[in-house]
Amino acid sequence: MSRTGVWVMAVLAAACSRSAPDNLPAAPAMDLAESVAPMADAAMKAGSGGAPRAISLVGAPATPSQTTPTQTARMIVRSAELSLQVSDVRKAAQLVADATTSVDGFLGASRLWRDGEMDRASMTVRVPSAKLDATIARLRQVAVRVDNEAVTGEDVTRQSVDLTAQLTNLRATEAELRELLKTVRIRTQRASDVLEVHTELARVRGEIDQHAAELQSLSQLAALSTITLELRPDVVASPIATDAWQPRGVLRDALRALAGTGRVAVNAVIWTVVYVAPLLLLAGGLLFGLRRVWTRNRRGLATVAG
Repeated sequence: MSRTGVWVMAVLAAACSRSAPDNLPAAPAMDLAESVAPMADAAMKAGSGGAPRAISLVGAPATPSQTTPTQTARMIVRSAELSLQVSDVRKAAQLVADATTSVDGFLGASRLWRDGEMDRASMTVRVPSAKLDATIARLRQVAVRVDNEAVTGEDVTRQSVDLTAQLTNLRATEAELRELLKTVRIRTQRASDVLEVHTELARVRGEIDQHAAELQSLSQLAALSTITLELRPDVVASPIATDAWQPRGVLRDALRALAGTGRVAVNAVIWTVVYVAPLLLLAGGLLFGLRRVWTRNRRGLATVAG
């Protein structure tokens, strides 16, 4: 094992030994840029006759002040589903949008369609979690009747604490690897050693970005609650006769039917004159010619026989 490899293993071992329980504060990070190098030298010298010995970097026992549990605010992802009967679906959809924007929320998705002679709508809105209950109470006032109401919550505190602890350790490891990279450049000045440390640094940086994105996504989910609504018309409030008699529409339909009939009649005359009449004339001429030939032959036969 190369000397640089021992340095990298020492840094990673120190980072692993620094991991604390989820509800404990992280211990102060050690500056390993100077402490790793002597230990690596000692390990290489001790292992000159054989395999290098393992380096123990287990930190000192935590002080009583470090073992005091800390209170962590819970992170809850809340969502709600509402099925409402309303007197006017389009008006109710606008009221829902207004109620959402009034609490600094936004409309995620909206769909409005007709089911027979009645309007239907489905909406998805996002509102601040602290204002979820007040928003639901306001949406109930829009409805004539609430057919279904469900509110759910998912506790993601554990995930948030784990990600935060991992990010703390990874960032400390990144800082130590950067210091180690400086030390390697000064002491060895070999491209292979620099590349080895740089590769490990890039891997740690990638894990930091991934964990930070996951933590940000959890924070956004907890900060904004999702409300899914279904708006249906009230059957009692719907009018019995929905279609009014419109004479203009009837007259228009009758004129369209008359125009269609006239168009069919004119087309029939055109086809008769242009297509059917020539065929009839041709067929009549052929029949007339055949009849004359047959009559002439018959007369000739009668003359020979007489």
